[in-house]
Order: sequence, then C-alpha cells, then structure tokens
Amino acid sequence: MEVEAVGIEEILADGADLVKMDIEGMEYEVVTHGRWNNVHNLIMEVHPRDGKRIGEIEKYLIDQGLKLEKRMDESKYGVGLCTIVAHRV
Repeated sequence: MEVEAVGIEEILADGADLVKMDIEGMEYEVVTHGRWNNVHNLIMEVHPRDGKRIGEIEKYLIDQGLKLEKRMDESKYGVGLCTIVAHRV
C-alpha cells in the first residue's frame, strides 16, 4: 500500500480554526517548518527531550503571532510530556 506524505506547510496553506497535534517527539521539527499565521487555535502535546526544546517551540509560536494560554506539565504524573494550548489574539 502506498501512502502519500503531505508536509505541514501544505496542510496549513488554507488556514485552520483548530490544529491538534500529537506527533510523538517530532514537535520541534514540524512546528518550526510550518507557517502558523493562518491557524487560530492550537493544542499540542510536546514530548520534551530537554526543556530547551519546549522553550524554543513556545518562542516560535509566539513569534508566529499565537498567544500561549496554557502549558500543562504532565511529567510530574510520570507521563513525561506537556500540553501547549495557544490561540491567535
């Protein structure tokens, strides 16, 4: 079976009211290769390899015009991830 791969830029080209991402550790690579100026709301799980990656993702989203509403650190529950919720102001 063949499956066509589509890049994040193509997916976001027409904009989106809501993007929910759960991509198991590839968040940094995907987020920094997308243009988020047409996305109104974003919910994403981040699997931190280190705290620096989370900070870089947050800064990139802010630079793209999104306001971070919530960052839930679930590592204290033994899950080892955090959830970022953001929206366009």
